[in-house]
Amino acid sequence: HFQAAAKYDPDDPYASRMLGWLAFLDGPPADALTHYRQADADDPYSAKLNYQMGLALAKLERWPDAVERLRQSVTIDPQGMQAMVMLSQALRQSSQLEESIAYAKKAAQLSGYQEPEVVVNLSDSYAAAGQWNEAIQAAEKGLAAAQSHRPRMVPQLRQRLDDYRNRRGKER
Repeated sequence: HFQAAAKYDPDDPYASRMLGWLAFLDGPPADALTHYRQADADDPYSAKLNYQMGLALAKLERWPDAVERLRQSVTIDPQGMQAMVMLSQALRQSSQLEESIAYAKKAAQLSGYQEPEVVVNLSDSYAAAGQWNEAIQAAEKGLAAAQSHRPRMVPQLRQRLDDYRNRRGKER
C-alpha cells in the first residue's frame, strides 16, 4: 500500500516516511535513508522525520550525520524528549561529552526524572565524562523510577550503579 501511495502521490511524504520506518525496522538502514530522503524533499521541517533519519544514521554509525539530523529534530521540537536522548547518545559517540550531558539533562528534566531509560542515559553521559558522583546520583534516580515504573529494569540498574561506584572508588 505504501509503495503504491508513494508511486501515485509522490508529493505526499507520509508514504515515503512509512516505507523508511518499515525498512528501518526490518531491513538495512541504508534502505530506510533512501525513503527518508524522498520524504525529506517534500517535508524538510518535520521533527519526526529528522528524528527517524537520525536513528537510521546512528544505526549505520554515521555519528556526525546523526547528530546533524537529531539537532534539527530538537530545533523543530524543543520538547522532543526522545530526540534529545538520541542526540545525547550520538554526541557521546562523537566524544562531545559536555553537550551530551546537557541534552541528557534536559531530557531527564522533561521526563520529571520518571522515565528510567531517559535518566539512565543521563547517568551514562556523566559516566562517559568520568563524572562518577553525578553518574551515581542519576543512576539512583533512574533506579527509583524503575522501581515504580519498570521493575524489570531494576536488576540491570543496580548492576550499573554498583559499576559506577566501583569505578569511582578506583579513581580516588
